[in-house]
Amino acid sequence: MFLLLIGTDPDVSQKVFEDIRSLDPEGKQGIIAANALARIAFRTKDYEAARELAASVLAVEPGNAEALIIHARLLLRDRAWSNAIVALRSALNRQPDSRIIYALLAEAHRNSNDWRLARTALERLVSLAPTDEPARLELVRVLLILGEQEAAESQLREFSELVPNSLSTLKVLADMLSRQGRSEEVKSIANKPLSLDNGKSVAHAALGRLYLQTTNMMTLLRIFRLPGLSNHHLKPISVASLTP
Repeated sequence: MFLLLIGTDPDVSQKVFEDIRSLDPEGKQGIIAANALARIAFRTKDYEAARELAASVLAVEPGNAEALIIHARLLLRDRAWSNAIVALRSALNRQPDSRIIYALLAEAHRNSNDWRLARTALERLVSLAPTDEPARLELVRVLLILGEQEAAESQLREFSELVPNSLSTLKVLADMLSRQGRSEEVKSIANKPLSLDNGKSVAHAALGRLYLQTTNMMTLLRIFRLPGLSNHHLKPISVASLTP
């Protein structure tokens, strides 16, 4: 049990894992140690060592999910999208509810320009982690690429219900609505200031887009009842800016 616990602890000495692996290279604890060493190697950008360690585990246990994930990460670095997808789908057989696997699958499908499968992976990821904002916003980005405006808006509204103080999500929603000319709904968002990020409110996001649509700044400020808001706050937020 102790080895199972330290196998996921990034602070445990690399030397400990090396000693464990040397004592039991093909046993259960040796495999745990090899996976831990592979994670350390990948994190420290020693990719060849990570590749060799993952391969050593897979030679003994071809379906080992941890080793398959590391292997897939390396394939993604090599831009071998199809091979990475195969490895990740094999890993799902062992870990069907793994958030990291679905995140990596989405990345692989996105890089393959298979946006529908990227959507499927992200929808599964969001179902597993409903309050994961980066995953939700990436799903919104993919939905917009697919032309699914209503689905994208639904995702944003659902997330804002779960996490009401999410400034990033409300900024994207305000931007989307203003692009569609739905100014009354943008105003509704902007009239609900939130105590977020150095006291700024979500109104700034809505104002950014509307500012581009009007030259009457005084009227705009009066509508939003935000006297003294300086021009440097009026920056439109684009969904495209969410690209990692």
